[in-house]
Amino acid sequence: MTQSSIAHPRGNLLLVSEAGAGHLNPILGLAEVLRRRGHGIRVAAIPRARPQVSAAGFEFVPLFPAWDSITESERQGKTGPGRLVRRIPGAADVLANSAVQRQFFDYLKRGELEQFLAPLEIDAVLVDADIPSVALAAHASGLPTIVLRTSLSPARRIDAFPLSSDRAPAINPWQRAACAARWAANRAGWGLARRLLIRSGGAHAQLSAAELTRHFGYRSRELDFNTSYFAPILGLPELILCPRGFELPSPCGHRETYSACWLKASFDRASLDGAGFPRELLDDTRPLIYCSLGTRGHRSGGSTEFYRAVLAAMRRFPHWQLVLVAPGLDRSRVGPIPDGTVIVDWAPQLALLKRTHLMITHGGLNSIKECIYAGVPMAVVPLRFDQPGNAMRVAHHRAGVVLELRGITEDAVADGLRTLDGDPTFRTALRGLQAEFVSAEDSALGLSFIEDAVARHLQPH
Repeated sequence: MTQSSIAHPRGNLLLVSEAGAGHLNPILGLAEVLRRRGHGIRVAAIPRARPQVSAAGFEFVPLFPAWDSITESERQGKTGPGRLVRRIPGAADVLANSAVQRQFFDYLKRGELEQFLAPLEIDAVLVDADIPSVALAAHASGLPTIVLRTSLSPARRIDAFPLSSDRAPAINPWQRAACAARWAANRAGWGLARRLLIRSGGAHAQLSAAELTRHFGYRSRELDFNTSYFAPILGLPELILCPRGFELPSPCGHRETYSACWLKASFDRASLDGAGFPRELLDDTRPLIYCSLGTRGHRSGGSTEFYRAVLAAMRRFPHWQLVLVAPGLDRSRVGPIPDGTVIVDWAPQLALLKRTHLMITHGGLNSIKECIYAGVPMAVVPLRFDQPGNAMRVAHHRAGVVLELRGITEDAVADGLRTLDGDPTFRTALRGLQAEFVSAEDSALGLSFIEDAVARHLQPH
């Protein structure tokens, strides 16, 4: 009997998401599946996510309504303390909203979230793992709370480096010793950033989670700060929004609970019609090469050199057509543009992947899952956060190749594309992953994890 054939009581669910596309898109995919199964769905996020949530047809709940009254300088972290901390590699984006997070943290401590939720008659709260403070506050209110992870698990493993590393799995004793040393350095680095931020008076996910455990009487020993990221792992039920097959095999076994990535409905309705994309510029007689560094990759150091290398490499393949997503690109700085190239600020990614031959991607997990689902081999150019670890897993499963952003050249890009195009084993490996992804969605993998929690909540006491 599959999970989808088991009857569960229907509940009113609140899904809480970060506003970034890499968080919001997979959580909205899950929300759509849950709605089709009869659950009442609301989606909460900061106000700027309202258009995306409303466009998906869900009731939007503004998380921390005071966000709109906070000045732009505070929102971007340009005022107040924490400048020294923002100089630490990898910490800048995490700490940029220090002033806003402090106000949000105080909002939670005053119990305003619980007061806000009370009239909504929510039966369970599903919270983005990158907002641990909300998960703790929801749990303290007595509601079933499940953490939704839009990345792979950042938990420490003896056989794998942190997700911020592109190192291959640690197999022999020497590799495992190096792996342990990297985890120790990772923990020390985040610990230093944490202490500096405390001294500067700022706030972030680790500080708020640690203090909220005391405020709400939660078991502090359940918090795990030895992770790949700034945010800790809570001791709450957690669901990873990706099939297990993309993760590295582990001799220790997997303790985490995985789910499907819920892409079928989005792919089925994805279309270039009415998407605001110049589809008339596409040449159906030429294989399409699609290149995107995600929603923020164009702001990364080295992005102009990357775009220059990609455009130069594409001149070697006149039978291919390039669609390049490069917001605000200064074309005078990237050299000659190959014939037929389409350069846009935004593109309907799922619709394009349906017709894409190869993709050049930054290695965000969302884009990787979409390429696997569409069966598109990838050249991954990881930028930061979990992207190096994601890229390593792409190479491990032979779903693509990895290119380095630093010092990237025309030759490196051309060689990567030529390798993907000429070696059929990439597409063979992708078909295996694709079949697992489709099977996971067909069997509603992970939904019983949510619906069992709702059923327990709705049982008469």
